[in-house]
Amino acid sequence: MPENNYKPVARRQDVLTQDFDREILIYDLRTNKAFSLNETSALVWRACDGTRTIAEIADRISVQLKSLVSEDFVRLALEQLRKDDLI
Repeated sequence: MPENNYKPVARRQDVLTQDFDREILIYDLRTNKAFSLNETSALVWRACDGTRTIAEIADRISVQLKSLVSEDFVRLALEQLRKDDLI
């Protein structure tokens, strides 16, 4: 699948989440590991609902933060989320 059509989906099963102001704590019940996502990474994870491309996620987060967020940043965040098995 071409990357420009890729629509990532955050893993919602077997995880517990706790919001802390603009950050989020995710506890993986499968591995008993906890992940603390900063504001921008949390926004990326939350935006991964399978309906948005990387470009659309970057645009959405840019609006939310009122600051430009590049597609490269979203790709970097997605790579880390993939490594942590959160998408």
